[in-house]
Amino acid sequence: MGRPRAAARRTGKAAGPAAERFRRRVFGHLLALAVAFVAAEAALFRSGVADPIAAALGAVPWPMVLGVYIVVGWLASRWAHRLRSPAAQYAALALYLAVKVVIFVPLLDHAERFAPGSLEAAAWLTVAGFAALCWIGLHTGVDLSFLRSLLVWGGFAALLLILSAWLYGWRLGSWFPVGMIALAGASVLYDSQRLGRARGGRAPAAALRLFAAIAMMFWYSLRLARRLRTGAG
Repeated sequence: MGRPRAAARRTGKAAGPAAERFRRRVFGHLLALAVAFVAAEAALFRSGVADPIAAALGAVPWPMVLGVYIVVGWLASRWAHRLRSPAAQYAALALYLAVKVVIFVPLLDHAERFAPGSLEAAAWLTVAGFAALCWIGLHTGVDLSFLRSLLVWGGFAALLLILSAWLYGWRLGSWFPVGMIALAGASVLYDSQRLGRARGGRAPAAALRLFAAIAMMFWYSLRLARRLRTGAG
């Protein structure tokens, strides 16, 4: 009995219908988050509210915006994992989604104005990349737990580079968004394999982790596409 179970753990495949139901719930939540994000952004741009938001965020130092986002993301993830009330878990998801929608406004606005076509290219790259990496994470026989350390240290290194670039006026080249896309991909691999091994858990929290990785992949895919089209940073 021990060997089959160990083999199942190595391949990342959780047995039983309960695990399959949990995965379906997670992907259902993830789809709902993606649709809500697109709908919210479309509503902001169509109503004209996006313009003052972009102007306001443009006047705020980026590290301050990034700091707020990191704190809110940490709190939302913590609440989604630890709070027992389903209403509280969904409130955490809504908070994270709202902050993500607002932070994306300036980048989307610039891409729409000055880099036509970059938005579509980034979206297709993100969807294709996520689907492929998620499939690999769910079905690979390789243990990807080592990616956790890489994600932690890679996140700290990226934050340090962003702060240093802002403080000293460094211009991060195209290699930086490429590296961040790779880091987001590693997060998708790690979290999807954990999802493949799950036999239960909190679907909102698992969906939040995957949505955060998708959003990061889309953010830097869009920055890369914009840079390639306009030379902007």
